[in-house]
Amino acid sequence: MLPVILLMTACEQNHYVVPNRTIVTDVNRWTTTDRGLSYVARISVPELDHYIMETGAVLVYISFNGGRTYEQVPEVYRGYSYRWEKAAGEISITCEDSDGITPFDPPSSVMTVKIVLIDSDY
Repeated sequence: MLPVILLMTACEQNHYVVPNRTIVTDVNRWTTTDRGLSYVARISVPELDHYIMETGAVLVYISFNGGRTYEQVPEVYRGYSYRWEKAAGEISITCEDSDGITPFDPPSSVMTVKIVLIDSDY
């Protein structure tokens, strides 16, 4: 009888595969509010809702070479520090000199940003 119970218990396990969503966009518009100590690019992501913010996960990557390779953010690249923050419907990427105190010009090249939204049934 015990083997039958164990077999039935093992059969009751369910595995769910929850697909992720990937958004790829170009960033070329930066703003500053601190006279060039840092620059922020805001990306509209309507798919980023309160449910994903509370139960899912968000990953952000930047490509500095047209999408051939991606670096996961946060990242220091060529002396500049990149980090990101999320809010419902938006991702903000901040760029600043790696020392945090030197003013600089905003990034001039177009960067490709990949945002991965991972749903969860948690």
